[in-house]
Amino acid sequence: MRNIHVRMATILVLVLAAAGCSNEAELAKARTEAAAAKAEAARARVEAEKAQAELAKLKDELAKKPVLKNQPAPEETPLAKQFLELKALYQKSAVNLQEWSKLKKKTIDTIPAKASPQEAATLGKRLIDLKDAYTQSAINLQEWSQAKAKVIGQAPVKNAPLNQELLDLKEAYSVSAVSLQEWTRAKAELTERLKGN
Repeated sequence: MRNIHVRMATILVLVLAAAGCSNEAELAKARTEAAAAKAEAARARVEAEKAQAELAKLKDELAKKPVLKNQPAPEETPLAKQFLELKALYQKSAVNLQEWSKLKKKTIDTIPAKASPQEAATLGKRLIDLKDAYTQSAINLQEWSQAKAKVIGQAPVKNAPLNQELLDLKEAYSVSAVSLQEWTRAKAELTERLKGN
């Protein structure tokens, strides 16, 4: 756009000179405008180069930052509570059935691979809480199964001693929060991971 102004001013000077314009004041004015347009175009080029350099710098900084995929966010809301909050939104007609289902799926898909360091509840307690969300119809059977599988597969944080973790897992099995197969898998994974840390 600015190059057009420079070209127009230059053309104006050439046209006036070619037409034999005898008015020196008009020629001087046209030359001044052409010079100002050229200076403005030069400033615009410098600004554009600075902006490109800043953009390249920001892209480099972004590329150098480590990507934290599947890492828990600080002070996360417990998973069962998230499902209950989504159900409350649905009951208040803040979201429709389709949106509620998508939000639940997204919540399940974003369960981190590692339990949050702020998570005070043991694996067994989290599984019992998930069962409560299921019994309150915040999630359906399929969603409950998917969420349990992801929670059981999470790498634990050493917040509770192994014996407490195992006792709470037994309680989860006793209240039917997990099946025999899930209980066995959870015990094996938990024991292996906590002893390996």
